[in-house]
Amino acid sequence: MNCSRKRDAALKLLESIGISRSNYAPPLVRLLWRVGIDILPPHFGGIFANALLMGTFYGAAWGIIMWMAVWSRQGMSPFGALITSVCAGILFGFGMSGYYAYNRRKHNLPKWSEL
Repeated sequence: MNCSRKRDAALKLLESIGISRSNYAPPLVRLLWRVGIDILPPHFGGIFANALLMGTFYGAAWGIIMWMAVWSRQGMSPFGALITSVCAGILFGFGMSGYYAYNRRKHNLPKWSEL
């Protein structure tokens, strides 16, 4: 089974057990699929892969928004903003990764290789 068929089967499984679309295919993941980057649905991804994906994009977006809205006006140094954004990204990434791992166990989902 090729990756897109496997992904479709995984998405149907996630939908059938009652997980909402915004949860099993968040906007970031759908955007990456649309531009041709074939990544696993988050419920089937590994802890570190999910943490890296979610944390990187969150940390970058949050850091840019905070810099433009608050930090630059408060006189925060760019280095301080970078460190704060990286820490926020790490916390968010591992938080989301833990959430998906918890849901994977809760719903007794198979491994990606078993689909």
